[in-house]
Amino acid sequence: LYEKYTMMMKSINSNKKFLSKLNPNDEFKDNVKIYNEYAILCEIDIDGRIIKFKGKLDNFTVDEEDKKITLNDLKTTGKPINYFMGNYIYKEDGEKQWYSGSFQRYNYYRQLAVYLILLKAALPQYSDYSYNCNMLVVEALPDYKSDIFKVSLKHLQQGLEEFKNLLKLIP
Repeated sequence: LYEKYTMMMKSINSNKKFLSKLNPNDEFKDNVKIYNEYAILCEIDIDGRIIKFKGKLDNFTVDEEDKKITLNDLKTTGKPINYFMGNYIYKEDGEKQWYSGSFQRYNYYRQLAVYLILLKAALPQYSDYSYNCNMLVVEALPDYKSDIFKVSLKHLQQGLEEFKNLLKLIP
């Protein structure tokens, strides 16, 4: 496991774009606030029933100059990274078939949608800021590639709708 961890960290540390998402401060911009492992605890009122809820955000940044908040969620994958967000595969007959990746299989779009709602509620002073969400992913298998995937508004809306529907199922 140590060797795997070392190779994954080497991939992350050599990926400048990956690192710049986690820490966007550089010689031209040094006023971005960075938050890591940020816990948000709340209570959700569902028709008079109180549900205790928590989210633990891996990383987010607040850029006050550009009025932008970026939420980053770190993930590892045991499959090739180009399938993380889903991808098309070609069957032997040449037909293209969609392959759902970990992003769909584990409902990461829903997790990020909930985190974004929690973050907006926890930071009302930034209500006029724009928000971006990214998945920062590293392979847990050779070649230990790392990459960034921007999460679309469409995926976030789908995740929020699913979360609302799940809340309605709570007895």
